[in-house]
Amino acid sequence: MVFTPYLERGFGVASDAPWRLSSAYYRNLCEAESYIGRFEDAVRYRIRAYSIDSTSNNDLLIIGNNYLFLGNFEKALEYYKKVYIRQLKSLQAYDQLIELESKDLMLEPGAQEIV
Repeated sequence: MVFTPYLERGFGVASDAPWRLSSAYYRNLCEAESYIGRFEDAVRYRIRAYSIDSTSNNDLLIIGNNYLFLGNFEKALEYYKKVYIRQLKSLQAYDQLIELESKDLMLEPGAQEIV
């Protein structure tokens, strides 16, 4: 919240400027707020970034870190678990992909099945 008014007044930026709708904008504000110790604002900005682009595990990790800095260990753990589950699912999907690809290679025409 500290930097937004300065951006708007200093640069004449409209509150509905297209780049203000990007996740990168809110990630940068989060980093700035976190740097000066305003962790509540940092959480709010990072959650906003995540709502725009929910593919980022790093957003979840940063939200968890900011809750940790606030001393809210339960909320930090909630976000750390989300990262862990997403990473675990990603690894499981990767293992399945490798298994399927190896089966496809074995069953190509002219290939002999390995037992």
